[in-house]
Amino acid sequence: MRESVRARKSASDRELKIVVASPSNVPEGRAIKFAKKVTKHIRISRGWSFVSASVQSMRIRELPPFGTPQQTEGTLTAWIVE
Repeated sequence: MRESVRARKSASDRELKIVVASPSNVPEGRAIKFAKKVTKHIRISRGWSFVSASVQSMRIRELPPFGTPQQTEGTLTAWIVE
């Protein structure tokens, strides 16, 4: 008898965490659109076709230092935190 087991990718292999910062309040839709633009190359290379997003407002002082941002556009700045 022959058995095969398929390795399943963990949820962390299918998830990207993006921090989008702005000095002013930004509509959720705008933040999500910017995050999708920043991660497009990663999502394409991994073969992901579906995006599910959630937004959580935080104060800048509540966040750890992230280093150099991946992208800045106008007042929006994004870091990819995998």
